[in-house]
Amino acid sequence: KTFTEILEYIMDESKTTYSFDYLLDKTMKEVARKYKEEVLSKPGALEYLKQCKEQGKRCVVLTSNFYELAQACLTRLELLPYIDTIYSCEQMKKSKRDEQTYHYVLSQEKANAVDTLFIDDSIYALKVARKVGISCIGMCGNEKEVSFQKEHFPYIIDFFDLVHMSS
Repeated sequence: KTFTEILEYIMDESKTTYSFDYLLDKTMKEVARKYKEEVLSKPGALEYLKQCKEQGKRCVVLTSNFYELAQACLTRLELLPYIDTIYSCEQMKKSKRDEQTYHYVLSQEKANAVDTLFIDDSIYALKVARKVGISCIGMCGNEKEVSFQKEHFPYIIDFFDLVHMSS
């Protein structure tokens, strides 16, 4: 789901009297602060992105969040120079749960599903991408290994696993 859809769901479930705009503003200020100050990159991310660039591979981000937040975070982490494009589900009004999202990105990037690698920490996103024909790898964290194993996804703990595979 997009950030907006999640906020709408929370509003419905909590029966709050606050307006959507008020909650969005409050939430976005805190999320923006975290993206701009606290979110860390996964170990080995910079090395993997550099390696991909050296090999002539395009690197694309598909985020459920807002473009500006992803851009700010990637800039702070010094990863943005290695990213070719950022796609925001929020701005596209699409979801990682929708096959059309992946078809759209593939089309925009003039890429074939079979030549694409999708790395995500979300089982549902990986399942949908796999249905489209994209190779997928789960990014572990918060004890997700069992879920990835159950769904037959290869997974990594950090990007150093990929750096060593590709060298």
